[in-house]
Amino acid sequence: MSLNTNFLQVLQENQLASLAIATLAVVGASVVSLKTLSFVKLLFDVYVRPGKSLKSFGAGTGAWAVITGASDGIGKEFALQLAAAKFNILLVSRTLSKLQELGEEIEKKYHVESKVFAMDFTKSDPQDYENLKNIIDQLDVGVLVNNVATNHDIPTPFILETDELIRNIIEVNIFGLLKVTKIVLPRMLPSNRGLIINVGSFAGMIATPYLSLYSGSKAFMNTWSQALGAEL
Repeated sequence: MSLNTNFLQVLQENQLASLAIATLAVVGASVVSLKTLSFVKLLFDVYVRPGKSLKSFGAGTGAWAVITGASDGIGKEFALQLAAAKFNILLVSRTLSKLQELGEEIEKKYHVESKVFAMDFTKSDPQDYENLKNIIDQLDVGVLVNNVATNHDIPTPFILETDELIRNIIEVNIFGLLKVTKIVLPRMLPSNRGLIINVGSFAGMIATPYLSLYSGSKAFMNTWSQALGAEL
């Protein structure tokens, strides 16, 4: 093989390598750009875009807001804020005493009605869902807040997760989300109004090692919420 032939072969290999590197760079830049745009859109939606009046969902007209995971934290704050906006409130969570205490606070402070329903979403008891449906079927529901969720106790590799935790995260974060939404939607569609708030997590936007089950469940929530929004 001549020197010129060797030179041409090396040149071609370098050109192919350069093309491969350039292609990977373009793909990488595209992925980063999409992630950045998604994050910017999130900030815009949360902090810049003007919100829609809650009156369009029945605030002050006797309509109800249903909040799962309502006894503590974000769920409790949603309940208080929606009560302040003059929605009647249905509180759904595991601990009856906490729900009753919050319901009394809401009625006393905001002069709206409240109902409570205690259920353990990890049990996925069909009778619990049937009883919840019987309550909701009697209400004019304007808002649903799907807040109930469970997480890992500590960051753990997936291979070490227990079957119980796997089942609990699926039952609460996925099945509970779907089941409650399916119960509530028929109360919204006839009036052609309704607001569904699915409380997500950055772990659903960015793959989170050692929280893989929770991260995956929240990623499911994101994708399903977009698909459901397009249907409705």
